Amino acid sequence: MGSLLPDGWSELMERNRKLALDARALLCDAVGVAEPCPREMIGTLASVPLSAGTLKTLLGR
Repeated sequence: MGSLLPDGWSELMERNRKLALDARALLCDAVGVAEPCPREMIGTLASVPLSAGTLKTLLGR
């Protein structure tokens, strides 16, 4: 995988981290929750606290 990008594995890892942070922000905004931890604590996987009513909120029901 690293050979597919000019800067190798470091570029791939940074790209994946950015995607995780962007997706976390988008999801938190969509469900109306605060981001649960600072960006500096995120690697390439992020979690978002969801309540039982979150699916209903997202589906507009």
